[in-house]
Amino acid sequence: GIARNSNPGKTSGKGGSDTDSVQPKLGNVMPFSGSYPVTSEFNKVRYIITDPATNRHNASWGKPHGGVDYGTPEGTALYAVTSGTVENTPFDSNGFGNYIKINADDGAELFYGHLSQKGLSGGTRVKAGDLIGYSGNTGNSSGPHLHLHQPV
Repeated sequence: GIARNSNPGKTSGKGGSDTDSVQPKLGNVMPFSGSYPVTSEFNKVRYIITDPATNRHNASWGKPHGGVDYGTPEGTALYAVTSGTVENTPFDSNGFGNYIKINADDGAELFYGHLSQKGLSGGTRVKAGDLIGYSGNTGNSSGPHLHLHQPV
C-alpha cells in the first residue's frame, strides 16, 4: 500500500513542502540506471545540521521527510517513472532547486528535486523511461542526490 505522511500540514503546491505527501509509486521503472542507496527514507523524521560551527539546521529539522532521497552522484541521468506531462517549474531556492514536475496520466504529481540540469520544458509529454534531467545539489540540499516526491 501507499504510506501516508502522518504530519498534518499544508503543501506549498510547488514541491518545497514535506507535508501531505505519499510514498512515491515507482512501478517497474526506476528513476535512474544502476543501483544507488536510499539516503533518506519516506516519512522519516530528520535532524540535519547544515553548519556545525553554529549548529544551524536546515528547514526540514524535525519534520517527516515527504519523499525518498537516492544518493545519486551529480550528473546521473534521471528518467520518468510514469507517463505524463511536464509542467513549467521555476527555480526553488528554499526547497527543490532545479526540479521537474510531471503530471502523471493517472492524476498523480511527481517531483524530481535538486537537479543539476532539467532536460525538458513545460508541456512536453513523457512516457516511463524517458530521460528528464540530471541529478544535482541545487536548492535546500545537503549533498548531491535525487529527491523523488509525490504530494497528495
